[in-house]
Amino acid sequence: MNLIRPVLFLIITSFSIQAQSQDLGPWNGTLVFEDGSEWSGTFSYNPFLSEEAFLVRNDSTLIEHKISHVKSFSYFDSNSRTRRYFKKFTFDQRGGNEYDSRFFEELHQTNQISILKAKEIILKVTKDRFGQPTGKTKIKERHPVYLLDHRDNILYPFSTAELKRMTQDKKDEILYFIKKRKIDLWQKNVDDYISVINYYASLDETNH
Repeated sequence: MNLIRPVLFLIITSFSIQAQSQDLGPWNGTLVFEDGSEWSGTFSYNPFLSEEAFLVRNDSTLIEHKISHVKSFSYFDSNSRTRRYFKKFTFDQRGGNEYDSRFFEELHQTNQISILKAKEIILKVTKDRFGQPTGKTKIKERHPVYLLDHRDNILYPFSTAELKRMTQDKKDEILYFIKKRKIDLWQKNVDDYISVINYYASLDETNH
């Protein structure tokens, strides 16, 4: 189990029947299950559901898979023409050892630091001018990016301060690399962060 203690994490504030019917996909990809087995084909994913979140098509039959049974999934994105990878992480969302599981897109990974992207879904029930619920739901979606430090398995904000803290054991080398490449981390460009993370990983490799 990948256990994360997040500083910030995926937020789902409320649910509605309308929202629960909004599946993502269908995608042509691969599901990797907790027992190590894999399945490839067409599937959909519903991030609003905590149990039967995956719906796969096997010939003419539709089969549901629980999120607890799926370790990761990937699919080919025809828009970006790249294969996208998603991994499940489990964290204490409410406190008191009440664990929750969510999938994060893995934008980049090294042995020390990974860059993950979440899908934040905030559902808000609209109210009339008297403050009474109208029965309609507004859906707000965000895609925040995080830094995962594999050394403590904690999810941190995607920020210059956190990246410098994570690489502080090679502070001089990292600062020289940033200055030489004229990288402005305050712009929060993912490619720039990847360059720094890869360089940091290469320093670790040269010491072994």
